[in-house]
Amino acid sequence: MKSENEHSFPSELLFTVTPDRAAGFLQCVQRGIIIRAEVGCSLRSFLRNQLQLSSQFIENRIQTIFLNGKPVDDIDAATVKNGCTLALSSAMPGLVGATMRREGFYASLRSQISHGPEEGGMLRESGFITLKLFNMVASELGPALLENGICVTKEDLGDFIRTHEAILGTWDMKAELEGEPLDGETLRAMQWADKLVRVRLKIQQKDTG
Repeated sequence: MKSENEHSFPSELLFTVTPDRAAGFLQCVQRGIIIRAEVGCSLRSFLRNQLQLSSQFIENRIQTIFLNGKPVDDIDAATVKNGCTLALSSAMPGLVGATMRREGFYASLRSQISHGPEEGGMLRESGFITLKLFNMVASELGPALLENGICVTKEDLGDFIRTHEAILGTWDMKAELEGEPLDGETLRAMQWADKLVRVRLKIQQKDTG
């Protein structure tokens, strides 16, 4: 994880898209976005106070949580630390999904790999974490995050552009880098100087007139 100074001023890439194209950008939040956070707090505190999620959403929508690759059951005992990776998902299908579900019937089957309680207090400070969202959680939280602006690595942005040639090829959207227009060919050939790029969506309704 880079230092705060290295994450402070990423270039902003603005896409103006129609609602039907916006869904394609949810891949960005699945691969992982970098967000500034107050670390050293419980996972519940982070979800409630920093992601602004209601208790109902946390309990009913977020059925599976991974913190640094380990499934979490107790969101009060798990601590969000600088540089950690947090993945949030609704219920996943099949036996694997049932086993990974937090505080589920089969949770005891994975006790050896689950995220356990952490000893000692943590100093609260400003830091950065990687946040990943999947399935219904991505669909419900992703659009607002994208409209506010997310930070992605230049590698993930490059992969996204390459795997969405069909969308970018038709180019029924506008792109701007720091306020300057970009065409599709220029965007695909971009060599990003910084590790992170800030991606933001502006949703534009189709003209039905």
